[in-house]
Amino acid sequence: MIQKGNSPLVAVYMITYNHGSYIDQAISSVMDQQTNFPVQLFIGDDCSKDNTSSICLNWAERFPDKIVFLDTPINLGIYQNATRVFNICVQSGAKYIALLEGDDYWSDANKLQKQVDLLESDDSIAGSYHQTEYLFNSGERKAMYKKLELRKNLSTLIGKYAPFHTSSFVFRAKHFCRPAWFQNIDSIDLAMYAWHGQFGDMVGFPEVMSVYRVHGAGLTASVEHNEKFHQKRATLHQMMRGKIQPPFSNNIKQILDYHIREAKGKCSFQFGSVMFVCQSDRISISEQWMLMGLNAEIIPAILKKKELTLQGLNRFNLGSWKWWNSFNLKRALLRNNVQFPEWVIFENHSTQVQFQDYFSQSKMIAICLEDLQNEFKTIVDENQLGDYFATYINSHFLPLKS
Repeated sequence: MIQKGNSPLVAVYMITYNHGSYIDQAISSVMDQQTNFPVQLFIGDDCSKDNTSSICLNWAERFPDKIVFLDTPINLGIYQNATRVFNICVQSGAKYIALLEGDDYWSDANKLQKQVDLLESDDSIAGSYHQTEYLFNSGERKAMYKKLELRKNLSTLIGKYAPFHTSSFVFRAKHFCRPAWFQNIDSIDLAMYAWHGQFGDMVGFPEVMSVYRVHGAGLTASVEHNEKFHQKRATLHQMMRGKIQPPFSNNIKQILDYHIREAKGKCSFQFGSVMFVCQSDRISISEQWMLMGLNAEIIPAILKKKELTLQGLNRFNLGSWKWWNSFNLKRALLRNNVQFPEWVIFENHSTQVQFQDYFSQSKMIAICLEDLQNEFKTIVDENQLGDYFATYINSHFLPLKS
């Protein structure tokens, strides 16, 4: 078990499966890092059929204080394998987590030192990244980005494609969040970038400091991945639209429409939708964590006096006829390709009463956070409180569909 007194400053996350030809170089590139702080590598092998496991075990036996090796007698699948490695990285007490998969490697021995120095110098920076190089089977090398933007905020972090490669990403462990619905989407890295971008800007380095191998055994090279790419990206962006702050919500529709169009009618959205009604666009940290954890698409709404604002979608005045208000709401959601909510979550009782004065909500199940807050009043940490909110609501109202 990892001792808190010996916590590393950086925990390196590494997952691997049948990477016997590459894993040695990946591990070596971590062990070659020149730092003035402790680093610990956590490797999760998903029951490889080749010699990957023996190579990892050999490294772990040579460096027992620096490498933790997690094997498994059965194949867990990429999501479960990744989850257990992330969890032990967080449990290690590390301040930062760096990502590297078993078929890629770091090409600069000072990579971690440079990125950690940056993060230590400014608490407002949420994460760091850098240029990455493609390595093809032919031996050809090519920069992944022609011109890498060296600063990204929430509104520019997510586009049709990833803003930087996972092997370049270092982030603050205290912001780590991995909700259960991640297992139903593709490109989890994009969701991670958007989530962490809520806590500050991402700052990059122009130097190539990692190598991404392009080969047939990689996840993104699989036939299944390519066939379902746009379907899963559509699901990703639909789920993220209401879970991230307004700058992201306002520019997501164009990206979502693109993936729906490219999926050629094959999109099937398996999640329900929840309207979250509050009185301000400044929500609490616990509410932010709750929204991310819910197994549903979120429709954020601000209710002020006689005006309802659907963030990133529409705004309209409310009248005395509840049926007319409901009609306008349905029309606004339909126009923006959003399903009508099955549940509505209220920040407090006053918001709930005000909403009921304007809407007939017989078909929506009401949930009030003020009531849940009373149940969990002993919980002080806002991140943990948000997790409790999400867990309770998911288990009682939003079970994850397989």
